[in-house]
Amino acid sequence: MSNFVSKSFRDPDGITIDDGQRILRLLRGTGLTKLGDLAESPVAEKFIADGKLIRTELLQGREAEIILSEFEGNWLGVAQHDRIPFITYPHEWPAEMLHAAANLTLELAQDFLQEGYGLKDATPYNILFRGAKPAFIDVLSIEKRQPLDPIWRAEAQFIRNFILPLLCWNKFGIPPNQLLLNGQDGITPEFVYKISGIMQRMFPPFLWWVNLPVWLGAQAERKTISQARKTPIARSPEMARFILGRSFKRLKRALAKVAPRQSAASHWQKYEQTWLYTEDQVTTKKQFISSVLGSLSNSRILDIGCNVGSYSLMASAHGHQVVAFDADPTVAGIAWRRAAQEKADMSILTANFADPTPATGWMNEECRALLPRLSNHFDVVIGLAVMHHLIVTSGIPLAALFEQLAKTTKKYLLLEYIDPSDQNFEKISRGRDDLYGWLNQQVFEEQAKSYFKIERKTEVIPGQRILYLFSKYKVT
Repeated sequence: MSNFVSKSFRDPDGITIDDGQRILRLLRGTGLTKLGDLAESPVAEKFIADGKLIRTELLQGREAEIILSEFEGNWLGVAQHDRIPFITYPHEWPAEMLHAAANLTLELAQDFLQEGYGLKDATPYNILFRGAKPAFIDVLSIEKRQPLDPIWRAEAQFIRNFILPLLCWNKFGIPPNQLLLNGQDGITPEFVYKISGIMQRMFPPFLWWVNLPVWLGAQAERKTISQARKTPIARSPEMARFILGRSFKRLKRALAKVAPRQSAASHWQKYEQTWLYTEDQVTTKKQFISSVLGSLSNSRILDIGCNVGSYSLMASAHGHQVVAFDADPTVAGIAWRRAAQEKADMSILTANFADPTPATGWMNEECRALLPRLSNHFDVVIGLAVMHHLIVTSGIPLAALFEQLAKTTKKYLLLEYIDPSDQNFEKISRGRDDLYGWLNQQVFEEQAKSYFKIERKTEVIPGQRILYLFSKYKVT
């Protein structure tokens, strides 16, 4: 009936189960105690009301007994969480989303401190995005802290997973999602040390977050184990809270210094301004897409190659639930900024349809691959000005492209045909025009017929760019 999801099996307090309908968490005694404590927390109640902490309900009576009887182990309770409509992972986020997740982590740590709670870890995998808004989901990582302990044990993990990846994006242009894909514990100061220059290491922020940790790490190796295990103790709970509060403020300042720059450059962020459309052609395109979106009700929409998210926002404005992605992390970040500003129901990720995110983690089962998450999940799949990139840049056969699109959409496909005579097609084919002499509008329609029926079409640029609304033969 059920299957494990996320990385919850690592938590000694409980595991998370997806039974296809609900998200459940099986609890051991310690987990049950933690949830009982949180139920009395005004801070938790506020975060839940704001949508920043996942809503959790402890199940009781016969319902709980039936669920617990299905699983082996010393489980003493079961809770139910709100379901996040579409799961994205940190190794798919643009830098802006990683930064937002970091801010939420620190916000929880600071506010819960006043109630005597702490976060036992600081991984971005504790957070999912509900649309464009981050939500903390690992309720069992919120626990009562030792009143005299002035140290946040998760600080180094926070730096590895948030500060250093964002620093690499700001200074070197290395997308955080690529760095986090290499492992679920972030990147080390040693890694950043190796790719930074000598002079860079001598000045903030490299001095504090890269150079000194590398030097101190080398010093620590010479210490005995007993010395390393010594735990500092504050003289009073008030002093411990004061020291911890200072630590959180310091991390907050560091996070502000590595915030993604809105001026970060990308060739693709100006793509809309370099379209060859006339004003009338832009109007034709927008009217066609708007009429399609307006004819649907409360649908799930996938926008492949969303660029800065203009048409994704249009879909959200029509009342649809949108998932949008682009392979370029800069434009995906801009799309997220716009969605967050407009409070749109849009989930954003950095991904390439031709080279989708693989499954990761232990036995490749902790984080699901992208294609299974996309498969048969959407009522409409949109692909605007993206077909030629998949065919030319990625070398995907047209027939294979339609096959995968048919696996992704349940009902409709809104696709833009780009002819080889189109200027942008010619630009990316780079003189290899003879390789695409077979492609024309008739061949495009013939290939589509294996999976779809043409419902409507309109020419945006005559003979070069045509919008199609396809319906899937077998609606699922």
